[in-house]
Amino acid sequence: MLFRSIIRGQQANSVISNLLDFSTSGGGEKALDNMASIVDRSIGLANDVLSVTADLRFGHVKINRNYADDLPLIPCYATEMQQVLLSLFRHSCYALSDIDSSNSPEINIDISVAYDDLWIRINHNGTCINLEEQMTLFEPLNQEDNSKKLLNPGMHLSFSHFIVTEQHQGQIAVTSNPDEGTTFHIQLPTTGNTNSAD
Repeated sequence: MLFRSIIRGQQANSVISNLLDFSTSGGGEKALDNMASIVDRSIGLANDVLSVTADLRFGHVKINRNYADDLPLIPCYATEMQQVLLSLFRHSCYALSDIDSSNSPEINIDISVAYDDLWIRINHNGTCINLEEQMTLFEPLNQEDNSKKLLNPGMHLSFSHFIVTEQHQGQIAVTSNPDEGTTFHIQLPTTGNTNSAD
């Protein structure tokens, strides 16, 4: 009993530390950071706090990481990028909660560099996003969308789109099909202004 109590205390301390780091690191100027570290911290935070349904927690999903060697530091707002990643993980978990029991829920995360851009690809094997939803996924939700119930309002990624495109001068897109699953593609410049006013 004492051992289990110690383990629970350590787990609670880890959750609190992650949340404090996340909540106090916002604002200020862009800083050079390692995207692999940001992704890893986001995974840790998602493990602590992300539960989509009673049947599926983020911690139950198999995470496969494939990070290129010698990734460059890039200018970014780390907390904002964590918000993007948490939104994508949450979106993925909703899709993974609907797969049949014969499949194991998995998320594959790849980070690579091509020319002057860093690429993050987050792929899952959950329910696919149909073409109509793909076209509206990154747009702000309006009343007409809500009345048609094209997509769960909580699943829209317009704020993630804003963070990537406006705050980081990057791009974000989605591809989805039954053969390859759903993949979120994030393209970020490896060089740029580190001031908060871009």
